Amino acid sequence: YVMPSIFWGLLNLLPVLPLDGGRIAQALIMINGGELHQARYLSVIISVFVALYAFQSDQMFLGIFFIWMGIDNYQAINPGSNWR
Repeated sequence: YVMPSIFWGLLNLLPVLPLDGGRIAQALIMINGGELHQARYLSVIISVFVALYAFQSDQMFLGIFFIWMGIDNYQAINPGSNWR
């Protein structure tokens, strides 16, 4: 019962917006003179790698979850983009 709690706690620290780790990364980027879109680009990149790992590990829910967050961040960077 402890391992899922530890897993989700660590997963929450990944630098992907809107996770807590994404908020931390956003704050660090902005403190160092960066902009929000840089935190979103980082989120997209990390989301892709985590989703790829999840699908290779037969973790479909995790993969879909990170694809969703990656698409959400990509659309925030490019508000006029659509997926048709």
